[in-house]
Amino acid sequence: MNKVNFNLKNPNKESSLIILVFRYSNRIYKESMKITIPVKHWNKKRQRIREISGYFEYPGYNAKLDYMERTVKKAFSNFQRRDQIPSIKELKEEIYNILDINNLKNSKHDTNTIIGYIENFIHDAKENEKYTKGTLQGYNQMLKVVKSLPNSRTLEFKDLDNSILDSMTYIMVNKFDYGINQINKIQKKLITVVNHAKIDGYSINRAFYSKGWRVKAKSINNSGVAFTKEEIHKIKELKLNKRLDKIRDIFLLGINVGQRYSDLKSLNKDKIINKDGVEYWDFVQQKTKKRITIPVDEQSKNILNKYNGYPPYVSSQIFNKYLKEICKLAEINDEIIIRKEYPNKKTKEERKKKYEIVSSHDMRRTFVTLAHKKGIPAAVIMKVSGHSNLKTFSDYLKIDLKKEMLNLTNLY
Repeated sequence: MNKVNFNLKNPNKESSLIILVFRYSNRIYKESMKITIPVKHWNKKRQRIREISGYFEYPGYNAKLDYMERTVKKAFSNFQRRDQIPSIKELKEEIYNILDINNLKNSKHDTNTIIGYIENFIHDAKENEKYTKGTLQGYNQMLKVVKSLPNSRTLEFKDLDNSILDSMTYIMVNKFDYGINQINKIQKKLITVVNHAKIDGYSINRAFYSKGWRVKAKSINNSGVAFTKEEIHKIKELKLNKRLDKIRDIFLLGINVGQRYSDLKSLNKDKIINKDGVEYWDFVQQKTKKRITIPVDEQSKNILNKYNGYPPYVSSQIFNKYLKEICKLAEINDEIIIRKEYPNKKTKEERKKKYEIVSSHDMRRTFVTLAHKKGIPAAVIMKVSGHSNLKTFSDYLKIDLKKEMLNLTNLY
């Protein structure tokens, strides 16, 4: 498939218009995106705008570029299926025809209201496979909060004044019991939707662009747990029924590969390649779109062979439920303190047994932690896990900092 490129019209000036460029069969289709940005905010490698704090419109602009890229590819593939090479005029007509059809579909929803627009946004993202299942769940969670607002069914974007935005935070704290980090995530998703609506020509209340209603995420180390070698050994030694034995195999495979559960579920013998006599997992991560190539360890090979190359994956909800059951049987009972902080400065602490809070994502944290303890450089671990941000990567490390700091003595 020919590549759709986005270039700056005037890259040597302070600001520039973004241009879509599509080359095919010695022809060039160009289209202005009608978006002008400071040149220093352009990521030339990714061909997208850098999403910088304070520039609320940038996520929406990038969403428009994504949408246009998909539309051009779809238009061109329509001609390819008919073994035709379109003229530039024919391609343009096909592109605008697709855009008109999509606008007609959107008109089925009452997109004048916030709820109608969000519902359409989620539907479009799902239909075009724009986001992972987990990200879509986050948008649905945000929609649930918006539906809880007073007079939510008639609310429009121009109604998003300070009282409405404050009500939204109040509801998230008092009705849904969300902490600061969860509220921050939901507010970011609302910002993405509102910026998308702004590009579509909706009038946005100026209060939305004040920072007073936003909460700041807190760095509270409640982000999951990691399993120790001893705990993994206890789980391996358990005598389990067939149902739980399958979950244990997925658990061990997940620790070995260090991937998100959405990517783990796609791993089977078809995702293995052979290079110079060595077998590697080779796949593209759903969330980051990064290609990951990592060696297949012996334990993973044994699990694959047990299921003829196709492990019996289940939904993350079922996996989490049964993993808790396995960990309870293995007597993984360490007490964990869960601390939640709210916008009103109040905090709440809960004491939980470790088996009560484990989830699929803890396999990934365990991989990162054990690899770090083994002395593998962070750059190598991040290459495997797909992390590009050191801060995010550090949140996955479940280590005793006091013990680690003792290693700083007698360095030479």
